[in-house]
Amino acid sequence: MRFTKISVLLLLAVIPAIMIFFAFRFKNPAPLTLSKGTRIAMIGNNLGARMIHYDNLETELQLRFPAYELFIRNMCDAGKHPASGRIRAAFLLSLSRAPRSTR
Repeated sequence: MRFTKISVLLLLAVIPAIMIFFAFRFKNPAPLTLSKGTRIAMIGNNLGARMIHYDNLETELQLRFPAYELFIRNMCDAGKHPASGRIRAAFLLSLSRAPRSTR
């Protein structure tokens, strides 16, 4: 009986505590390195989609790192309509299946 109490205690308290401790340890991220011609793609939701109209971030990056010749692509989408993702996916799929002209 005592063995089962210890095993239940381990399952309910000690093991999750250890998992939480190791899950939230701070890790230093690797520094971001830029090289000439670096491509930056921003993928996100409405916060990034608003930056399409006010391109302060892209301008600031180009002004701070002119020698790097950065290529910045903002692919954020607000997702205003529930079906917009399906319609967009169908449109992109139709483009990929469209016959290409050969020269």
